[in-house]
Amino acid sequence: MKVSRKYCFESNLFQKKKTYRYNSTNLIVMLGNGDGTFSMPIIFPLGYITSDNGITVIDVNQDTLLDVIIINGYAGTATIALGNGDGSFRNGSILIMDYCFSSKEIPVSDFNDDMCSDIAVVCYGDSNAYVYFGNCNGSFPTKLILATEEKNLPQAIVVADFNGDEHSDIVINNSRDRTIGVFIGYGNGSFEKQKKSFSGGGYSVSYMVTDDFNEDGNQDIVVLYSATNSFRVLLGHGNGSFSEGARLIVESGLISDRIVTKDFNRDGHVDIGIATHHPYTITIYFGNGNGQFQTYILLSTETVGFENDIVAGDFNGDDYPDIMITDRDFGNVIIRLNAGQCNTSIVLD
Repeated sequence: MKVSRKYCFESNLFQKKKTYRYNSTNLIVMLGNGDGTFSMPIIFPLGYITSDNGITVIDVNQDTLLDVIIINGYAGTATIALGNGDGSFRNGSILIMDYCFSSKEIPVSDFNDDMCSDIAVVCYGDSNAYVYFGNCNGSFPTKLILATEEKNLPQAIVVADFNGDEHSDIVINNSRDRTIGVFIGYGNGSFEKQKKSFSGGGYSVSYMVTDDFNEDGNQDIVVLYSATNSFRVLLGHGNGSFSEGARLIVESGLISDRIVTKDFNRDGHVDIGIATHHPYTITIYFGNGNGQFQTYILLSTETVGFENDIVAGDFNGDDYPDIMITDRDFGNVIIRLNAGQCNTSIVLD
């Protein structure tokens, strides 16, 4: 049984005129007005960037102002843009990441308990993960190599406390043998040797995200498989190991490389949002609090390009999580405001 909750979200198409392609050399900032609308784009040149595979917003130099880290996928670098506190940025350092061209995400944590932000990336080319230790001024001069098995081709990475010791751990996917590799952190900048957990996943993992989907207090993982157009929930046991949870085929279109988790209907359970193309939709899977997802809604995203990202946040200040789709092919930003009506269900045969 499917339950459509089509009145959960309202549509708002914003900034369709401008085209900012993914090989842009600019950082584009749109300041929110608090009502679901945004200011006109503010553009800051950042230099040579061939492909922005991922972006993270965090204070990297301990000045209480938000900064931006941008992964330059093709060149294997990360560009640090330091925030000025007024929505503008200045150029910071460029981090050479040994041509980790496959890394799409930039998990940030304090792996050595020195109160400075560190970053972790995964490298498809040499099948290793790397931790770059920050020194609280926006630079990351020291790196640690976390070796995986040769040619296991990791593509995705997440960071959380997976064993309950209050230290950040790292999980990667191993594409070749279809396992999850777990590096347990000691909190001093060192990690246990990789331990593998859960065999039988898919090859082409495009993204992973962590949350507690069965409400047992342990961090779980959602793994997005682009080759099979599906995602799987891996349930954490609280000791760094995982077991198979729900697996769902995304039938609404071809999945993109991002996934978000929020309580979209505010029932106390974590939900999952996925963007698709051909056709262009947002699919939301409503969690039951036990690691299972029984219902979903489909939202049209109008016309966007092939490369689209999905993010969630409260864009109009009503305490309901809204959805934004950004389109790197045509420069569109599409916002869906949560109307707060997700508890009214319409049953479809």
